[in-house]
Amino acid sequence: MTAVDFTAWRHPVRAVACPDCKQPAGAMCERPSGHGASDFHAARKAEADRVFIKQHGEDAWIERTPAGWTIHPAGRAKEQRQDKPRTELTAAGEQYVMAGCERQEPRQGAQLDLWR
Repeated sequence: MTAVDFTAWRHPVRAVACPDCKQPAGAMCERPSGHGASDFHAARKAEADRVFIKQHGEDAWIERTPAGWTIHPAGRAKEQRQDKPRTELTAAGEQYVMAGCERQEPRQGAQLDLWR
């Protein structure tokens, strides 16, 4: 199977042929009447996803930039692996726990009640 260039078209879905209306790669989908469709067929979108994942992996993603379409092979998985602050549930609710910060115990005392 030859590699599909998802960055060569105005929209990455155009990189694959449509299984519904049989339009070739690069062409917009057509309605059964022969008129141009306003969107790609769902089967074509699914095929583009399948081919993209097979070619670039599940972690890859594509984004539109001012220069055109850019494929990020590592995808957002790299962002997810970064150390993000964890949270823990306290009496005051869910709070972020930053690395290197000590846990602060809640202050003792009565809370201001505006409705007394």
